[in-house]
Amino acid sequence: MERTSSGPDANALIDWLRFRLDTFPRSRRFQRLVPPDHQALPWLDLPGKRAGGSDSRWRAIAPVLDQAEARTALDLGCNVGYFTFKMAHAGISTVGVESHPTFYRTALYATRRLRLRNVGILVLALAPETVGLLPGADAVLFLALWHHLVRSHGLDEATSMLEAVWARTRRVLVFETGEDEMPPSYGLPRMTPDPTTWLTAFLARTCEGAEVAHLGVHAAVAPDGTDCERNLFAAVRRTSVVPR
Repeated sequence: MERTSSGPDANALIDWLRFRLDTFPRSRRFQRLVPPDHQALPWLDLPGKRAGGSDSRWRAIAPVLDQAEARTALDLGCNVGYFTFKMAHAGISTVGVESHPTFYRTALYATRRLRLRNVGILVLALAPETVGLLPGADAVLFLALWHHLVRSHGLDEATSMLEAVWARTRRVLVFETGEDEMPPSYGLPRMTPDPTTWLTAFLARTCEGAEVAHLGVHAAVAPDGTDCERNLFAAVRRTSVVPR
């Protein structure tokens, strides 16, 4: 019996069909009924509920990466890769780290479609057992992730993981987390007197040797689907001696 195999055209069709399923619904009208949790990918004409907030964050982040002269980056919890591809197009070789199958499949598909040679997608669930597998990079994006680590592993372990990530950060770490909009089930500490002050002090303690800069507040979506805002920060290494 003659063996057959699917050629490039068949594989491309299968990838496209999977992409369409993973990013359903695409219509803005239906997104109001079943809002997708993915970021927008404007390069593939993929809308997303978080598009405005992602754009405003990138406008705040890009000058920081430029000033830090970042040439390599990690995008932790990269979702479908909006920030990963933004950094790649800016000439920063970037590894996006994601564990959700729908998201990393879409990021892989987009990487192939965009023919980006300076992007890698690492399928990895960040946990105390895996944080040591992360490579070092000039810049690390740690966005909307820490509150999930607190919920899964507790405050002390989540903070230790952030310290481990900082140890692999050569120049700048960009950080954002859920704040007062998160339900008690996440186990976040009380951010008093206000989230901006608490998080600034927390990052200064946790990211040893960093100068913490506030990059504004940006639109976000709370777990209950309501609109909210979150603080964005950059922890920049003060010294020129950086980890390898």
